[in-house]
Amino acid sequence: KFVLSIEGPSTMSSDGKNLLVNTMKGVGANVLIYEINALQPSSKPKTIEAAMQNQGIAYLSKAHLFTASTSNSQVRVWKDIESAIRGNNPDVILGEDDLQDEVAEIGKNKLFWPRVIAFDGSYLWVGDVKFSNRLLRFSVK
Repeated sequence: KFVLSIEGPSTMSSDGKNLLVNTMKGVGANVLIYEINALQPSSKPKTIEAAMQNQGIAYLSKAHLFTASTSNSQVRVWKDIESAIRGNNPDVILGEDDLQDEVAEIGKNKLFWPRVIAFDGSYLWVGDVKFSNRLLRFSVK
């Protein structure tokens, strides 16, 4: 129907209401959010720059925003995408104790370069890609 002109797109996901596009620009990354009902060639996205640091990937499901900050070894979760758009801190940080703890570790409740995320409504699946090559499952309850 039409083409969106996006610099450096890498992956996309959608919750049926919004379209999320990950972009990679050098060592940085951005998360672009488009409202699906308003999509047209001239659509301007909402940008969530703070959600990503260094390398990473974002994933949108059921109005939740999940980001895997690969080089910080964290998965960040916003229960409401609008909260992330407003620049609020994540509701949940997996893999580390807080936003400043960025040490990659292999162990219980630790991550070592998370890169792949999927959410099925009950479980968040996270794929570590460095050394451990693990697939981790986190319950939302």
